[in-house]
Amino acid sequence: MRNQPAEAGNLAALRLGILRFAAYRSWSVGNPDLLGWVAIDPAHAKHAAVRWLHVQGHDISVLANSIATVHELVRAGAGIGVMPCMIGDCDPSLARIGPIIDELTEQQYLVMHDDDRHRPPIRRLIERLTKIYHDNAPLLAGERPMRGAAMSS
Repeated sequence: MRNQPAEAGNLAALRLGILRFAAYRSWSVGNPDLLGWVAIDPAHAKHAAVRWLHVQGHDISVLANSIATVHELVRAGAGIGVMPCMIGDCDPSLARIGPIIDELTEQQYLVMHDDDRHRPPIRRLIERLTKIYHDNAPLLAGERPMRGAAMSS
């Protein structure tokens, strides 16, 4: 799964759905107006959503090396972090602050070897992943905040 279609070689791509991002903070923070931002350090900032925060001019007060660490730091009240809505909206300890960040919206693709995509086990996997994305499209798109709910499988 990736945020770009197959570009070369003997690959096939299938559109899975839209993934959106927003900013989140911990519900437990007493004075959220004083929070700085939690970001992935520039050396690890490979994804557009991660690089976006660095060019916005926000006060970045804490650096992490992975989105999982950003998530944990935001949960702990260390600051505000940008993350996929499917993560932030499902975490009951987080509050979305502000709207969806439109310029970070991505189309997600399932990319596979073209010769393998017709094999029965691969077909079953494709069908299962397609169903998960279809069933959870509003959550992935940030349209259905679901406190404490996990994605259906």
